[in-house]
Amino acid sequence: MDTFEDIIFDAAIDLIVANHISAEDLAQTPVKYLIPAILWQRPAEMTAAA
Repeated sequence: MDTFEDIIFDAAIDLIVANHISAEDLAQTPVKYLIPAILWQRPAEMTAAA
């Protein structure tokens, strides 16, 4: 899970921009609206069924 979180935190902003903002929108949008919010909650530990 730690490795997954490291990868997501490193790539999330780039992925959001690459997938949701066109070059034209990027040029015309104020910076304060370009900072994405990313919500992540680590799942609760699951136990194997016996």
